[in-house]
Amino acid sequence: MVYDPEIWPLFTIQVIKTKEQPDHIFISLDNLFLDGMSMQIFFSELKTLYMEPNHQFIPLDITFRDYIDCDAYPINTQNDWEYWLTRLPQLPPAPQLPLIKDPAQIVQPRFSRLQTSLSTSVWQALQQVAQQNNVTPAALLIAAYCATLSAWSKSPELTINLTLFNRHPVHPQINEVLGDFTSLQLLDWYTCDLWSNSISMMQKRLHKDMQHRSVSAIKVMREMAIQRQMSHIEIPVVFTCALGYKHDEGFLSHHSWLKPVWGISQTPQTWLDHQVYESDGELYLNWDFVEQLFDYTTIFPCSSNMNIYSLNWLLNHNLGNCH
Repeated sequence: MVYDPEIWPLFTIQVIKTKEQPDHIFISLDNLFLDGMSMQIFFSELKTLYMEPNHQFIPLDITFRDYIDCDAYPINTQNDWEYWLTRLPQLPPAPQLPLIKDPAQIVQPRFSRLQTSLSTSVWQALQQVAQQNNVTPAALLIAAYCATLSAWSKSPELTINLTLFNRHPVHPQINEVLGDFTSLQLLDWYTCDLWSNSISMMQKRLHKDMQHRSVSAIKVMREMAIQRQMSHIEIPVVFTCALGYKHDEGFLSHHSWLKPVWGISQTPQTWLDHQVYESDGELYLNWDFVEQLFDYTTIFPCSSNMNIYSLNWLLNHNLGNCH
């Protein structure tokens, strides 16, 4: 369902009750007002009210509007913009993926989801591999995703969009506020002879880029189009990482009080969004994609390759020796 942002509410909640099976709750909402981390807060508070109907939440001393109006967190937009101007010539194009239809011909995109998970033991082992090689777990997952895209793309060098959750620490209760704190940042990927070199170089670039994240990817892409004399630039392949935020330990887990049956995200100007998050110690991996663009017999092996083969394979090899 697509909502009109000028008409409230931007969500729908329905319940189907049956005699022989558990009730089914259908929740549809617009990420225009709730990002992924806010959804964790929402479901955590929903659980509290379900378990304790008379529970009274303490009102927060800060709202999302207060956050937007707040200037307590210093940024240097001009310096950040100058930084990205120097980065522009280096950025390769978006992944040149095999499409079965011209995106311009799609009036109403239909999204599908491929999902899998890694057990607690496998996920913990992967985190140990990352630590032993001085990279973050997020960087390891990004690298596995980019390497898969690189093998699938016409060109091994590519740029994707990263979804950032920018909750600046302007108030002690900021991590309890519901809202959309996200922004986009470009990330470029280059294939080296060794995995360790590819990941290390990518992590260094990402760390430096993150220091200049006051300039959104949208503005950078507009300038890129101008400099390259193109009508517009699209980077429709996205990585969304929600690691390290555990407001609800059982968020969307099959062991949770609400057991997920089906889910999907739909984002304008996005062809493929790979989302990763933790729940009950396991790692969940989603590929949400526009089904009119991709041959299922192609995208399914690609997602399986990244989610299962690539990650499990890393566990049995020294990262420095991986090609």
